[in-house]
Amino acid sequence: MRKMKSLITLTILILLLSSLAACVRPESQSSSSKSTDGKSTKVNSNEKIEGPIKVGVVIPLSGPSSQIGEQVKKGYELALEKINASGGVKALNGAKLEFVYADHTGKPDVGAREAQRLVNDEKVVMLTGSYESGVTMAVAQAAERMGVPYLVPYSAGNIITESGFKNTFRTRPPSKVWVETQYEFLKYLNDNFSKNITKVASLWEDGAWGQGTGTDIKEIGKKYGLDIVADVSFRSGSQDLSTQLTKIKSSGANAILAASYLNDTMKAQQTMASLNFQRPYLSIGTTEVHDDFFQLGKLAEGQVGSTAWLPDISEIAKKVGEEFQAKFGNAMNDDAAYAYSASYIIHEALEKSASIDSKQLRDTFATTEFTSPDANIIPTKEGKIKFNEKGQADALIMIGQAQEGKWVTIWPEKYASKKFVDSQWFK
Repeated sequence: MRKMKSLITLTILILLLSSLAACVRPESQSSSSKSTDGKSTKVNSNEKIEGPIKVGVVIPLSGPSSQIGEQVKKGYELALEKINASGGVKALNGAKLEFVYADHTGKPDVGAREAQRLVNDEKVVMLTGSYESGVTMAVAQAAERMGVPYLVPYSAGNIITESGFKNTFRTRPPSKVWVETQYEFLKYLNDNFSKNITKVASLWEDGAWGQGTGTDIKEIGKKYGLDIVADVSFRSGSQDLSTQLTKIKSSGANAILAASYLNDTMKAQQTMASLNFQRPYLSIGTTEVHDDFFQLGKLAEGQVGSTAWLPDISEIAKKVGEEFQAKFGNAMNDDAAYAYSASYIIHEALEKSASIDSKQLRDTFATTEFTSPDANIIPTKEGKIKFNEKGQADALIMIGQAQEGKWVTIWPEKYASKKFVDSQWFK
């Protein structure tokens, strides 16, 4: 009788243990596993992610463009602080974002290697960053091989979104849009201020970005009926540009359209002044429209440059610019603004997909109209950021002028806070 009772008790225990085992989810359905090739698996919104959601940021923190890298890092940091303070990614149970930085030093091979390390070792769910277009191409190729989304906020080479990449998305306008805007501005000066600018010189650094932009300057100039009287290349970082600018002066050019990084641009202005050849010099974005430009002192006053963002273009731009100034003690430039915007685009993509799965995130970037006001601090044609079939957004370019020690927007008139002022650079 006692044996019979023991047998019954044992049977009941086995049945209870079997029932409990059936309620436990198998390990294969774990919520945050990663595949060996670095691709994320889907995480459902009702599951908890262990730790933060990592995003890889590949930028120049050393080398000739390190000052740009430090500036864009500040843009990411400001946005990250605000996003996490506001509850992180709510669709993924409030998981915090974390940006993992890697220094590409301005070299394409280093950029590609760092992108692979971030995905395979740091387990980031996607990539953003770069600066020099040659590096950006290398990172885009790596992202394509690994199947992870890559958001490009501040590289302008046309080739980036003309190469058929399926995982690369860019908010920065391509070089041809910048050049088109520069020619439109020269036309505006001719039509409204009788400047009679008819001869243009092209000055470009001999890397991938400069070569592409130099071609754009020549081809688009024909559309506007202007004579391209000089087409001159140089090595970025050169300490002497007198040969190039003497040639341009001899050509009789009324204006220079350039693809030159910030230090090159400043060297060019100094050389032009020494040659008594002061003409409008339009380069792209923070290669000219940057606070450091005012290290030129009085020489900076009145020069013009094209830009994708200035804090005077809207109320939210002004607010974010003031937050940046208060936190870091220097003015926000367009590269930092684009990094800030990119952070909110990434956040919104994670919210909408409720997943860190690489393919699902990629599809979200491809199909979403991003509505966050902070994502849209950069101006676009339609008012909201959306990527076309090539992965390109339709952001706009403005013209700034150095007036009384700061850059202000002077054109198009819709965004202008100040009017164009005739100056020493329009002799």
